[in-house]
Amino acid sequence: ETTSPPDYLTEAELVSRMDAQGIGTDASIPTHIQNIVDRHYVVVCGPGEDGKRGEIIQKGGKKGRKGKGKGKGKGKEGKGKDDKPASRHMVPSPMGLSFCAAFEELDSELSRPPIRAFMEQQVQQIADGILDKDEVVSQNLERFHRKFQAFREKLWKLEKFFV
Repeated sequence: ETTSPPDYLTEAELVSRMDAQGIGTDASIPTHIQNIVDRHYVVVCGPGEDGKRGEIIQKGGKKGRKGKGKGKGKGKEGKGKDDKPASRHMVPSPMGLSFCAAFEELDSELSRPPIRAFMEQQVQQIADGILDKDEVVSQNLERFHRKFQAFREKLWKLEKFFV
């Protein structure tokens, strides 16, 4: 008996993981997700089978589709089981996978949740009056400037990810 690979993360699962890692706020998480879609790092698809992605859910599939098709990818008549919308899965694109692999090789800290969570924590501490905004900005600019310089020195390694 063989096992099947898990399905891709749904948007809800991604939001839950971001929340658990301390990345983003209730207000900013939808923007983060929309950014990765708009930048073509992921595509939003319906549920798949046996580790394969489902049909792509076109942008604007719920409203305002006048003359723009039938909202393909949402299952029978745009609905899933029990007349609910089909689940929306975040499927990495080849470009998204290449970016992740490149960051893993050049500076893995930039592709891991703790660095973003730490900055979110600092922002909250500034809001709570615990940290000084100018000091935090200065420290982060210095940190990311060093990272930028190190990254730039290794740019020659990127070609294998984007050919």
